[in-house]
Amino acid sequence: MNSLNKYFFLLPLVLFLACEQEKPKEEAEQKSVSKGLMSIDDRLTAIDKAIQANPTQSELYRRRAELLLEKKQPEQAVDVIKKAINLDSIDPQNHFVKARIFKEINQFVPAIYACDDAIRHGFQGPGVNLLQAELFLGLRQYAKAKFQINETLKKDRFSSKGYVLLGILSYETGDTAKAIGSMETAIELDPLHADAYNTLAKIYLDQNNTLLAKEYLNSGLRLIPEESYMLYNMGVALLDERNVDSALYIFQRAFRSDSSNYLSAYNAGILLSEKDKPEEANAYFKKVQMIRQDFEKINFWMAENFRKLGDLKNESLYLKKTLYQDPENKKLKERLAKVERELERIPN
Repeated sequence: MNSLNKYFFLLPLVLFLACEQEKPKEEAEQKSVSKGLMSIDDRLTAIDKAIQANPTQSELYRRRAELLLEKKQPEQAVDVIKKAINLDSIDPQNHFVKARIFKEINQFVPAIYACDDAIRHGFQGPGVNLLQAELFLGLRQYAKAKFQINETLKKDRFSSKGYVLLGILSYETGDTAKAIGSMETAIELDPLHADAYNTLAKIYLDQNNTLLAKEYLNSGLRLIPEESYMLYNMGVALLDERNVDSALYIFQRAFRSDSSNYLSAYNAGILLSEKDKPEEANAYFKKVQMIRQDFEKINFWMAENFRKLGDLKNESLYLKKTLYQDPENKKLKERLAKVERELERIPN
C-alpha cells in the first residue's frame, strides 16, 4: 500500500466510531419511528417554532443541538448547546451533549471537561464512560481509556461499543489477538455494529491481509449495504489489489451514502484524474473543499485538471493556492511563472 501514497486510506481507529451513544432499545425504536415520520430539516423547523414560543426552555435548545449533530453540523451546534447550558447549567444532559459536540469538532480536552460536568450534575449510565473512553483514546491516554472501558463493561457487560473500544485500545497497545477477539465479541453482541467490521478491516489491511479484510467488510455490508465507511474501506481494499475501476465505483457509492465522507470523494477525484476525466474529478474535489477547505493536495490536483482542460486562468488560480500552502516549492513557482507568461500572450 505504500506505493499508493497519493490516496487517503484508513482513518485512525478511534475516528471510525459513530457520534451517537448507545441507547436503550425502547428509546432507539422511538427515535427510529420519529425519523421515519419527519426529516431532520422538518424536525429542526419544528424545534425552531417551539423555541420561538418558549425561548427560555433549555431542553429545546439541547434538542436542536442534537439534531445538528445528527445532521453532521457540529460546529453549528456549539452556540446552541451553550445557550441551553446558560438557561440550565445543572441539567447533566446539556453537558453530555456538549461533550459529544466538542468530540465531533476534535476538541477532546473541553469534551472531557464537559463529561466531568455531566457526571458532577448526576449523569448516570455507561454512555458517559464510553464517550470518555473515546476521548482518552483520541488523546492516546491509554490508562485512562482502559479505566473508562472497564467502567462501561461493569455497568453493561453486553455493550458492543465497549468491546469495540477495548479492541481499539488493545490494538493500539500491541495486543492484536485481544483486539480481534474484542471486535468479534462486539459483532456477536450486535451484528449491525459497523465500527467492529471497520476496525477488523483496518487491522487486517495493516497486516496486508486484504482477503480477510474484505471478508469482514462483505459480512458487514450484507447487513448494512450502504454503510459509508465500510464502503470506503472496501474501496481501500480494492485499491490495494489494484482493482481501480471497482474501487472508483465503491468510493462514489460511499460518498453518495454519506456526503460528509470527504475521503471517499477525494479518492474518487484522484482516480478520475488518472482516468483523464478532469471535469468529473474536479467536481469531486470541489465537494471535498466544501467540507475541508484546507485539505492537502486538492489545489494541486485541481490545477492539474484545469491544465488538461486548457483552462490557463483556473490553472494559475489553483497553482497560487497550492503555493500558498507550500511557498518554497521551486517547481511550482516555475510552473506558475510559465502559465502566467502564456496568459499574457492571450489577446484580451
